[in-house]
Amino acid sequence: MVDKTEFGTVLAWLAALYPGFSLQEMTVRAYYEILHDLPVDLLKAAALKCGAEVKFFPAAAELRAAAFALGENGSGPPTAGEAWSEALKRVNIYDPPSPGDFSHPLVYEALQAIGGNWVLGMTDQGALSVVQSHFVKAYKALDARRREEMTMLPQVREIAARLRSSGAERDLLPWGEEQGEATPDTHVP
Repeated sequence: MVDKTEFGTVLAWLAALYPGFSLQEMTVRAYYEILHDLPVDLLKAAALKCGAEVKFFPAAAELRAAAFALGENGSGPPTAGEAWSEALKRVNIYDPPSPGDFSHPLVYEALQAIGGNWVLGMTDQGALSVVQSHFVKAYKALDARRREEMTMLPQVREIAARLRSSGAERDLLPWGEEQGEATPDTHVP
């Protein structure tokens, strides 16, 4: 977590790279709200990356995305193709794999999502491309969820957890489906 003084220094340095940009106090506050949970070294690296690559002062989302991309560099999950290759190498219907058998837990999760090791072991060669397609789709969906959870702001994660635990998400619907009231499709002429 970065302190406010150091954060302001990083943003001021970044603003200096964009001569037409005027850094306002409210901008610093808003960016701090979005980026304060990042380690200072990662924030500095993201500022360097964005300063070298983007033509206009980066949005907080661009800095956050750059920070997580840099933080994951080389330590993230394998590509979908690499994951599929790992799954194929581990085919043995009599000895089911565990998460620790793969380079990343996502490989195991995707394998489980398509029916597990058993599905790979029992699929004939002609149908293997269909299973591969399902595996890749599952893998990409799981990776997208992982990335979303990883980059989610702590305060957003807290609110989402609170809403899930209280069942309040039903109250957020703009119509009262559970009471038999109008639904979106009843408004279509």
